[in-house]
Amino acid sequence: MKSHLIALSIGPVQDFIAAARRTRDLWFGSHMLSEIAKAAALAVHNAGGELIFPHPGSREKLSPETDFTVANIILAETNDPQTVRENAEKAARESWLSFAHEAREKAGDMVREEVWKEQLGDVVEFYSAWTPVSPERYKAARERVMRLLAARKNCRNFSPFTGKAGLPKSSLDGLRETVLKENARSRGPLRIKPGESLCAVGVTKRVSGEGRFPSVSRVASDPWLRGLLTHQKGRESLEKMKQHCEKLVQSGALSRISIKNGLFNEFPYEGTPLYIDRHNSVEKEAPAGSGVSEILQEIRKELESLFPSFGVPSPYFSVLCADGDRMGKAISRATSPDEHRNLSSALSAFASNARVIVEKNRGVCVYTGGDDVLAFLPCDTALSCARALHDDFGKNLEGVSKSVKEGDKPTLSVGISVGHALEDLADLLDWGREAERRAKADGKPAERDGLSVIVRSRGGADQFVRERWGRLEGDGVLLPLDQRLLFWAEAYSRKALPSKFGYEVRSTATFYKHWTDGLSCARALKMDLDRIFARKDVSLSEDERKIAEKSISAGITDAEDLERLADELIIGQWFSESIRQAKGGKPRASDDNAA
Repeated sequence: MKSHLIALSIGPVQDFIAAARRTRDLWFGSHMLSEIAKAAALAVHNAGGELIFPHPGSREKLSPETDFTVANIILAETNDPQTVRENAEKAARESWLSFAHEAREKAGDMVREEVWKEQLGDVVEFYSAWTPVSPERYKAARERVMRLLAARKNCRNFSPFTGKAGLPKSSLDGLRETVLKENARSRGPLRIKPGESLCAVGVTKRVSGEGRFPSVSRVASDPWLRGLLTHQKGRESLEKMKQHCEKLVQSGALSRISIKNGLFNEFPYEGTPLYIDRHNSVEKEAPAGSGVSEILQEIRKELESLFPSFGVPSPYFSVLCADGDRMGKAISRATSPDEHRNLSSALSAFASNARVIVEKNRGVCVYTGGDDVLAFLPCDTALSCARALHDDFGKNLEGVSKSVKEGDKPTLSVGISVGHALEDLADLLDWGREAERRAKADGKPAERDGLSVIVRSRGGADQFVRERWGRLEGDGVLLPLDQRLLFWAEAYSRKALPSKFGYEVRSTATFYKHWTDGLSCARALKMDLDRIFARKDVSLSEDERKIAEKSISAGITDAEDLERLADELIIGQWFSESIRQAKGGKPRASDDNAA
């Protein structure tokens, strides 16, 4: 065993991840921080350090070409902590500079060179701590080195101010002055909006690296686009719109997106042109004299010819935030570096699988690292993705928690927030994190391992449901929440339930709010629910009715229980529109969640 345990922290998280206006800023900031941490981890390995977190298994996984994700905290054993620390910091700063230099070339003459150079050296935050370690004292040494690292981070470095007077601050985070010249507006890959300012970090996130991350409007419109592919007319119109969108790309008014595995290849562009009410914004950002108005008019004609058969593409999509439960306990239980490496390997395997799971569900990962996942998904696949992530996390962590009692095993809580693509990105992320917090039962340990769903419609009241994850284990057992929501959504999508069904159940719940006789209330509720489900416009099959009866009869004894059922039904209806569109179905006569 090496003589010292060293911990490294790399940042800033705020600059790289939290500050973002476009999805591209958010995704690439996360990617860049992981790559910088990966470079530091490789330097630790090359300097003779034995990595614990992360534990890649082979040196090759730490090369820049791999999808291996590294968190911003690194833990390793070493005999020479000073050398390891120096090499890791140098590698981290060089990695950042490689991204920045690439961005500088792409930004061209839009950048103030003097301000750019001044900001480059003041970006990467690097902190370290180390302590002696012995085989029998590993647990105590790990706890000590993490305390030392936290203390070191609290003793922040304050460099002399080097900003320029008279220049506006970055509109993303307000920390540094803009590096852009006054005439840098809607030119080239930066796509600067009027009034927007970017510092060196913002410019690097916007243009460094290859490809474009899908916009939230592209994610939201994905079910509708898939629905077009189910019909000849839809396929023909889609090909025509792609030709028009290619002209928009050539004019500089639209970005083409690219994902390594070919996801979204059927329409590899931002989704903005698919929403007629967003055409004005495309025109405003387009260069003068580019002929964008005429191109958009052609796209509008195609869209209007499709609406009677396929409806209007839904502008709503899902933000999925997942986080492991009891991970602190899992880490603290380890008494040797090998135990920690096993845990690290399990988390790395989950992070790798998570990206595949999200993409299989037509989503895009902003970040997958360790036990954290942040992803954007179409509404029709979000619930299935959440279930797959939860089950895969349990499978990967099973080996490291076999000897742990049931209540202390690591689990995954998942929050899903459904929001409108035109909402501010920061708000959409906050809502996703709120859904995750609620899934974790607001920090109550015994109630974690949950799924929560929040729907925030424009101009309507929020809808919320939350429940601990459950399994379908045989007759007589209530369907788990994700399965119930999908069941209601499928029924709505086939018009087996009327569009106002959930609201009628809520109205019934209001009627029973002040009943004090519990037994009479439960009986009356059951009779009313039977009446509602017996309506002529409810066309469930016999098997479906049995499932519905099981779902509504289990635990519904008062008005509060009935309100929860109403929330489920209403939220299920929100998912139903995307399910219907993905199948190429015709729009409902009454569309409660249309844009």
